[in-house]
Amino acid sequence: MAKKIPQKKLSKRTEYCKSLADKIHRINPTLIQVESAMHDLWAVAYKEGYREAISDIKNFRDCKEKILFNDFQRLRETIDDKIHQKK
Repeated sequence: MAKKIPQKKLSKRTEYCKSLADKIHRINPTLIQVESAMHDLWAVAYKEGYREAISDIKNFRDCKEKILFNDFQRLRETIDDKIHQKK
């Protein structure tokens, strides 16, 4: 089952891009100002992407540990059932 991306994150990104585009359009910027705005956009995108990657790695690790723990518990129960089985 595919995991849905929360709409909140997408709207946050869209709003940031719209506000930056509006800022660039309003002030009729020089090359240096456009370059600065693009650098800010890149920095924010890089930082947010890094945070999301760390979060994804953590969630993947937690999920993997949970699956391993559940599998181990099932194996342990199976072994206990075999040991305590009445003949």
